[in-house]
Amino acid sequence: MIRQIIYFILASVLLIIGAHYAAIPLGWIRSLHSELMGFLGNILSSGSTGLLLQKTLALLLLPPLLVGVPAAVYWIIQRKVLPHIQLFLWSVWLVSATLILVN
Repeated sequence: MIRQIIYFILASVLLIIGAHYAAIPLGWIRSLHSELMGFLGNILSSGSTGLLLQKTLALLLLPPLLVGVPAAVYWIIQRKVLPHIQLFLWSVWLVSATLILVN
């Protein structure tokens, strides 16, 4: 239990120190989401149903796109499925959903 608290404090300090560097990939995720929304906006209608589909598809397609590239590279090199790929997918989805809600 004490070790987990120390890890939590250490991770918090590292995040505060490296906040500028952590903001860069988060900006990339936000930019990719905007590009995906623009692409889906060209395909789907601009009504309320189309906008709902556009936002839902963008949120659902973003994690497989972001995790798929490293997973493909790992598969090419190791010829095995990336371990804990579902954890990565859910983590990227959670970060993406948080970025969308904050934005």
